[in-house]
Amino acid sequence: MPILDRERLTNYPRIILALYVVIYGFFIISGSGYTDRMGKPVGGDFSAFWASSHVLLTGKASDVYDDNIIFAVEKSIAGVDYRNPIPYPPTFFFIIGPLALFPYIPSLILWITVSFSVFLYVTYRFAPHALTIWLTLSFPGAFQNVIHGHNGFVTASILGLAFLIIEKRPFAAGLILGLLSFKPHLIAIVPLFLLVGRAWRTLAGLGISVFVLVLASAILFGIESWIRFFEKIPFMLYLLKGGFLQMHQVVSTVGALLLAGVPYQAAILVHLLFSAIGIGMAVITWYRNKPASIRHSLLVLTILLVTPYANSYDLTLLALPICWIGWEAYKDDSISSFDSFFLITAWFLPIVSVSLAALIKIQIAPFFILGMSVWVYRYNPHNGVPGPASRNPAWKR
Repeated sequence: MPILDRERLTNYPRIILALYVVIYGFFIISGSGYTDRMGKPVGGDFSAFWASSHVLLTGKASDVYDDNIIFAVEKSIAGVDYRNPIPYPPTFFFIIGPLALFPYIPSLILWITVSFSVFLYVTYRFAPHALTIWLTLSFPGAFQNVIHGHNGFVTASILGLAFLIIEKRPFAAGLILGLLSFKPHLIAIVPLFLLVGRAWRTLAGLGISVFVLVLASAILFGIESWIRFFEKIPFMLYLLKGGFLQMHQVVSTVGALLLAGVPYQAAILVHLLFSAIGIGMAVITWYRNKPASIRHSLLVLTILLVTPYANSYDLTLLALPICWIGWEAYKDDSISSFDSFFLITAWFLPIVSVSLAALIKIQIAPFFILGMSVWVYRYNPHNGVPGPASRNPAWKR
């Protein structure tokens, strides 16, 4: 019996979604006021977004980077000392600016609903099948974003929307990609692949978009905001290097090795090695103009390998290669054991990797992502990868 049959793909996501509702509902109901069972604000990191919006609407934009001010606003939300600074540049203010126009809980609900709706639209457009809806609703990466109230849906949606139109409207795709400038540690590697892939119009759109956003943010929020942001970068690197973050949530190579007790210098060397391997494979696929599903999947996977500051909510990006490669297998009526392993593991990775890291201090995410990159690099969209395959998979019946 095939692992990915229609019955399992129909029933299991619904069961998992029901478990999410029960577990998250329990944590919320068993809390007090705006805090959950763990004593953290409902929505977790969203409190920093809402607090930043509050400062933007009531004070100076540069004060968003003043920890004392932000922490005070965060504490006023739920009455707990939840210290969560903002590590993003002023271009992020365009996204979070309106949040504090609404009370905290309605704003959180609106943030999750709107960003997830766009994310669901993107995944369904790439894999237009009823099963996609249930698989997206129950995707562990989605659950991570809901409980943390984070921006993973926004990140994945921007990349997804750009790749939806990149073939027919390359310049517009570049303009959309520029919206990802609020996460410079993720977008930094993207121009390289567009360059070697000779995607000149997309590259031009990306450059113009970033330039306009940076200029507009400097005009609207002041040069001082940018100065304060750059002053914040060494502190964020210090938190990572010193292991002061929630390290079980950090899914980068350097974060995984630091969690395991590897010295920082050695961890950086391994991180650079993994990054070089990922970049090399992605560059080759873009230079050779391999099928879009391969090029785009390797771009996303390499982003996760290159950034040292990848968190669990960033694994929402895995939904994109899952859709691209999974849909190719669906269309080709062919899925090998390799396909099943990587697609299933990638789907579960956002919750499995964090759980293992918390329990036994072993973060598997970067090692799996590197392995998945090799698999995608070798993948043939028309024949699958070498290995036994079902020519009439049950998940199509």
